[in-house]
Amino acid sequence: MRNDETFTVQIQAKKPTAVLFVATWAKPLCPQAASQLCAIEPVLREQVTLASFDIDACWGVPRQFRVRTIPTVIVCCRGSELARCAGLPASAQGYARMIARVIGLSAV
Repeated sequence: MRNDETFTVQIQAKKPTAVLFVATWAKPLCPQAASQLCAIEPVLREQVTLASFDIDACWGVPRQFRVRTIPTVIVCCRGSELARCAGLPASAQGYARMIARVIGLSAV
């Protein structure tokens, strides 16, 4: 996602969305975070939409959600924030456990 309008539409959906906030200058952490989310996408694709938001393209959304650390993953549903993970977890399972917990999955 690259703008406020796309972001707003996506997080208003009934299906939860996990948004990875990234910046092109935040290497190697942002590419690692993206790889971790890609690794869990096949397991979670039916239950959650995974998306990425470039904070350099638009500052409004990161300000609205008070994103202070890059990378940050925020899980939203119907316009509300359900969970957040600031920084890079040790493995993809860190993201998977957070997302599974908030969408009600017992295990991933």
